[in-house]
Amino acid sequence: ARVQDVFQRITYRNDTPAGDATILFTLSDGTASTTAGVTVNSDTIYVTTVTDTSVVDLTNGVSLSEAVAIAAADTTGSQTLVLTGAFSVPVNLAGSLSINESLTLDTANVGGMSISGGTTITLGSGTTLRIKHESGSLTINSTLAGTGSLRKEGGGTLALGSVSNEANMSGGITVPAGTLPVVPAADGAWEYYVEYKTGDQHPRYMRVERQGTWLVDGQPARRDRPRVEHG
Repeated sequence: ARVQDVFQRITYRNDTPAGDATILFTLSDGTASTTAGVTVNSDTIYVTTVTDTSVVDLTNGVSLSEAVAIAAADTTGSQTLVLTGAFSVPVNLAGSLSINESLTLDTANVGGMSISGGTTITLGSGTTLRIKHESGSLTINSTLAGTGSLRKEGGGTLALGSVSNEANMSGGITVPAGTLPVVPAADGAWEYYVEYKTGDQHPRYMRVERQGTWLVDGQPARRDRPRVEHG
């Protein structure tokens, strides 16, 4: 009864969780001991360090690449990676990232951040990388690739800085809010068709030509036109 009384009064709090956490309890009678674990489930992973590494080691914080790896190991739920105000400095990825599940990257409280290095961020088939960015700018200079899609939410600006995106990414880009400037190839020989939503919620598309000019066609999205088309 005393042991039960003690355990009923144990509380746990973590304001910056790194996904699921296992808390170990060891009980001893002075002669023998036994250990049991309790798992606290969380689909939120806080990215706490700008020094990126692909090796998961929670003793020195959680980097962006580590957060992606932690999310990949969690087979339940859909994970959200939260970046704080400390990320108003450039982040250089330790290596290429492969995202094979739908994730949310919450950068709502970060302004002036850029993600570079790592060569390529590959979005797997059927996945959506949802970026929530409320104000300021977020620039992804790493090349986006794969057949997965990108969704930009919030009133901030998301800039895709790699001219190699056109050749490597075939998935859709959806922009229900905010700004998505697109950097064209040097010869301006391609166009992006980006889906957006009007007040009546009907999907339409924008055409981006050389010099990054947005031309709103105001026409309903056609079934024969993918969300992003390279012409």
